[in-house]
Amino acid sequence: MAEGHYLKLIGQQSQRMATAGQLYALAVNNRDPDTETLTSVELIYDADLTCSLSVSLANFWNDAEIIAWNR
Repeated sequence: MAEGHYLKLIGQQSQRMATAGQLYALAVNNRDPDTETLTSVELIYDADLTCSLSVSLANFWNDAEIIAWNR
């Protein structure tokens, strides 16, 4: 890439586990705990056009495996 132009690729995965109280309640009832998983990828292009002007473009992709929604 030319000087002043940057390409960034960011990937991450996170999981939310049940709390200790929820894990205990599940164990007492002989149930396996569920987890929520979020996988995301972000691609960013930055360009410094002049000393006082820059441009950024970003693209996101998210995949979420949700246990439940709060109401």
